[in-house]
Amino acid sequence: MKKLACLGMAAAAWTLVCGDAHGETLSFNVPATESPSLTYDAPFPGSDTGRIYYFVPKGLDLSKPAPLLVFMHGGNRRSPDTSPEKYLDLKTGTMMPTLYDAPFIVAAPSAPPAAADAPKKNSRWCQPDGVKYIEATIDAACGKFKIDRDRVFLGGHSMGGFGAYHLAQLMADRLAGAWLSAGAWYQADFRSMLGTPIFIMHGKSDCSPEKKYIIGTRGRPRPHGWTGVSFARAADALMTRYGVEHVYAEHADGHAIDSDGAKEATRKFMEWTKDKRRAPYARKTALVTPVGSWHPGAEPVTKARWLELLEETGGSISVDAIELSGPAVANVPADLEKQTYAVAPRTVAHGARIVAENLGGNRFKVATENVRRFAILLAPPMGDLSKPFIVEVGGKARTVQAEALSGVPDYTARLVVDVAAPPATSAYYLPVENSGGRAFRYWAEHALDEVDTKSEHAVVVVHGVNGGMRDGTGRVRQLLRAAGRDTSKVYFVGPNIVVPKLHDPADKKKLVVSMTAEEMKKVVYWKAGTWQGGGDSLVAKDFSSYDALDRIFEKLNDMRLFPALKTVLICGYSAGGQVVSRYVALSPIKPREGLQLSFAAGAPSTWFRYFDRDTRWIYGLKDRNRYAAKVSEEQIMANLSSRWCLCFCGTKDVLPRWLDVHDEANAQGPNRFERFKNFQAYIATFPQLKGHFRFVTLEGKPHGGMCYENEPFFDLVFGKR
Repeated sequence: MKKLACLGMAAAAWTLVCGDAHGETLSFNVPATESPSLTYDAPFPGSDTGRIYYFVPKGLDLSKPAPLLVFMHGGNRRSPDTSPEKYLDLKTGTMMPTLYDAPFIVAAPSAPPAAADAPKKNSRWCQPDGVKYIEATIDAACGKFKIDRDRVFLGGHSMGGFGAYHLAQLMADRLAGAWLSAGAWYQADFRSMLGTPIFIMHGKSDCSPEKKYIIGTRGRPRPHGWTGVSFARAADALMTRYGVEHVYAEHADGHAIDSDGAKEATRKFMEWTKDKRRAPYARKTALVTPVGSWHPGAEPVTKARWLELLEETGGSISVDAIELSGPAVANVPADLEKQTYAVAPRTVAHGARIVAENLGGNRFKVATENVRRFAILLAPPMGDLSKPFIVEVGGKARTVQAEALSGVPDYTARLVVDVAAPPATSAYYLPVENSGGRAFRYWAEHALDEVDTKSEHAVVVVHGVNGGMRDGTGRVRQLLRAAGRDTSKVYFVGPNIVVPKLHDPADKKKLVVSMTAEEMKKVVYWKAGTWQGGGDSLVAKDFSSYDALDRIFEKLNDMRLFPALKTVLICGYSAGGQVVSRYVALSPIKPREGLQLSFAAGAPSTWFRYFDRDTRWIYGLKDRNRYAAKVSEEQIMANLSSRWCLCFCGTKDVLPRWLDVHDEANAQGPNRFERFKNFQAYIATFPQLKGHFRFVTLEGKPHGGMCYENEPFFDLVFGKR
């Protein structure tokens, strides 16, 4: 160990004896109560390079097990092994003298070298084996000092803040808390932090063009996509949504950790740590795999706190991804206010998730996605291990007896729970006349012509603009089950309204849909942009996308096929919302006696002004297509005044992706949320429609299928309006 500095040597001292990098034994006095000190070990354990710096504050009683903060420094791919000194040097360090009175020892390793194939060379803390690197640091600190392993904190600033966002998701169950300072993240599931308190610290002027806030960027403002305050604000909003215990400390200053605002926030963090301990028996926790803040750097997880994943079923999950908007660089102060964000779902192709809560009284409530078997690890503080436990999974309760467990720290027993795999969906086909032998494809658990005596509720999910080649029901099914809703008596149907080719509007060379020649021979298809308004198929005479929905409802309405059915919900989001918001007014379908029919339209690009004769279809009544022209204005009013439709949209659904920008569309508002509010006002002008529309505003939600995740929609699936 190398001794760098010690301030104000005190009379009371203790002696630390250890070996340095060359095996030489060093012995020197380290102040016990009055003087801070900084030392380091080199190289990093198991490596030829790297260092671990140890800062011991004044006033810490080293005769007792002490709390530990593992601090990850900032910098970039070129930052040297001495980088922690920038923060911890007793005289010049940017965190001094703030840390002089810290209630913990600090272990600050130098960042591992950037891998040659790392997707982000400035994300050195987020590389594979990052957890092992931090664990090695903790072990090394425990070898030097008496450390209370139940009071270990992980924190970092700037590039280290990137690492803190990432690694705190992977290590939450091993930490007493995490400190996320001026960092960034690109995808996350912060539910993985449930049970571990978080302290977020960020300067609102991080990307300010004012000279007093500019550091480390050669006189230029920091780009929004580096460490803009949007990352912290989004994390705060998501942690609030998911119930993650956290403190959000946004100060007025910039990126520097030695500004007045950052120093005050750091002091609040230090005080915050004093009553924090690792919580192996936290009431609520989650296991998400893969998890992490860097795409594609998320890592697999099989155990998190008292949850263990034993077997997956396979399938995708959604995590939260941040999308930044506004000026990439704030060249004037006004630009800073325009920098904002939205959070959208990102699909992880192969993953699983368990969110569980200990309700007390030997009861657990669990929501799973893509999980076949899992275990709940137990200890006496969690319940009476001699008695059976009730575990509710997806709305179904089961009784499970604890079995003994050995060799696992903190836990002495476990419950093994088998989750019934949800029925798989397959593609089925409805023959279409005058189509050259083609058929209309849909996804379901069984064919519509198969007798179903079990299902009490049916949900027809119309996909978005680029979803016509796959099962559109998956997101709705996952969200319902994750919310603990029992879907065992729900029949899902996902119609496929396909187009041969569809280009991404942001990249005209990128195809998001591309049918093969073989597929084009088998199924009916549409011209892009026509099916949302009920246009006819390109290869089937007088067969529109709305005719396809009529055919599906005809089957569901047949008492011989679905005798137990009580409710039918036809829903769609985005382009699917365009379909539903028009279909509710135009379709001739009539439910049989005792069958409740409802509609739900989420965040369409445009809305149908039902009685606007001077505006062209699909925005108004002028020049309607074949299907729409069959319906009179009187019948439109009769349909709307006898039906019920839920309309919903997120307050942050303001970005332009896939937004209709025709003049008639722009007349409805500049973005989806404004168009949603204007449509609500439009409907309010018709007294006949009072009580037939419900409008739900989703606070803080951007555009994306996760907006189906709202209680009014979940209730409507089961017939509750």
